[in-house]
Amino acid sequence: MPPITGTTIDVDDIDLSLLSGHISIKGFKIGNPDGFTAPSVFELGSIVVEFEPKSILSDKIIIKKVAIDNTSAAAEINKRGEVNVMLLQQNIENYLNKAPTTPAPQKEVNKTPAKDSGSGKKVIIKDLTINDSKLQLGVIGQVMTLNLPNIHKTGIGEEKGKSKTLPETIATILSYFSEASIKGIANSGNQMFMQSLENTKAMLKQGREALNEQLGNVKDSAEKISSGVKDSVKNVGDSVKGVGKNLGSMFKK
Repeated sequence: MPPITGTTIDVDDIDLSLLSGHISIKGFKIGNPDGFTAPSVFELGSIVVEFEPKSILSDKIIIKKVAIDNTSAAAEINKRGEVNVMLLQQNIENYLNKAPTTPAPQKEVNKTPAKDSGSGKKVIIKDLTINDSKLQLGVIGQVMTLNLPNIHKTGIGEEKGKSKTLPETIATILSYFSEASIKGIANSGNQMFMQSLENTKAMLKQGREALNEQLGNVKDSAEKISSGVKDSVKNVGDSVKGVGKNLGSMFKK
């Protein structure tokens, strides 16, 4: 599976029953971005998934229900004044907004098709709940714990033109939780974290502006090179035409 959060992902236990269409996951942990001290930023205590078994063999997996309980987010500020939850959310958004890529053509070795790993299948989630979520703010050696509102979403992946692969579906679910955590920080009233949110926003904005500037410079350089090549080709063409005229004059004489 391609990277979604840009950090480590660990799971304590998975219980899977394909025949009954049931998956139970415990201890789903998402590691902190670089530069932070805590081992994890998100912990999803219990995840229960109910799906239609027959859909596993089709190109679209139908998940009837996803119930996530006892989740927690550990918000932290690093030495640069950045908030880990917001950086993680940016990584998830970057993954979801990535430009589609076309794989390079490969030589055909045999006629046997490669086995489908399942990551490219489309996924529909009929019902999603994220309950009993808590946000922990570590402030100068003290920990403030806040309750986050429950999340309920339906019809994920059913929207026309917005079908999702399994990695994209996981990224979307994590995005719901990280967005709720960021709102919780903003509503906490803690001035240190609120200021750090603004610092992180500014840092991410500067990064995007710098990237756009670099892309603009590359585009300008490409246009200049293209223009120079066109001028060179034109000059060569003019020279060839001149030589042709001279030769024509000589033969006429």
